[in-house]
Amino acid sequence: MYSLPKIYSFFLVFLGACWTWIVLNLSSVLGTSYSWSVCIFKNTTGLNCPSCGLTSGVIYLIKGELYAAHQAHILSLPALLVLIGLSFIWCIDIIGKKRNLLNFYSKFERLLKKPLYLFVFLTLVAIVWFLNYLF
Repeated sequence: MYSLPKIYSFFLVFLGACWTWIVLNLSSVLGTSYSWSVCIFKNTTGLNCPSCGLTSGVIYLIKGELYAAHQAHILSLPALLVLIGLSFIWCIDIIGKKRNLLNFYSKFERLLKKPLYLFVFLTLVAIVWFLNYLF
């Protein structure tokens, strides 16, 4: 019997949570809004975290409002594309009993263990965080 590593269960929960959160927030398409946030960082400090506005940006993309999506979060389009891509690869791996997602995850993890790449990654996160405050 072929079994996939436990990381596929994690990705199922992660992708399921992402898509569920997007669907739940599609109420903004209908004109309703909410004033609460599940962001622990924002609720604790009152400041936006690096990913604050990402869900709104993705919702704007789904509505076809590219400028508003960019204003909500600069990485809305890449985030949606990554989410779609990961979901697609996860499905291919499950159906075809492959390990593409595991291989990608392993390579990314090994890359981030190198100090230079970790520094570059964290610097990019800081830049995005800063740009998120500008727009």
